[in-house]
Amino acid sequence: MTLNSATTTFLRPETDTRTSRCGCARKNASAEHVALSLDVDILDALRALGEDWETHFNAILRDWLRSNKPVAA
Repeated sequence: MTLNSATTTFLRPETDTRTSRCGCARKNASAEHVALSLDVDILDALRALGEDWETHFNAILRDWLRSNKPVAA
């Protein structure tokens, strides 16, 4: 279940039909759309991972977080 902060109700992922800010259906209700600036060479390398590069990028970041303790800003 996910918490819908706008109405403070719980939604089951299979019935959560909310859309992302761009208006397209969310693939993953626990994910959030963000804007991020990356160096061109890094973005090219990520896109070279294939059509599902954003999922791979998420996995890379998750793996890094498991191995490294983030430093509070």
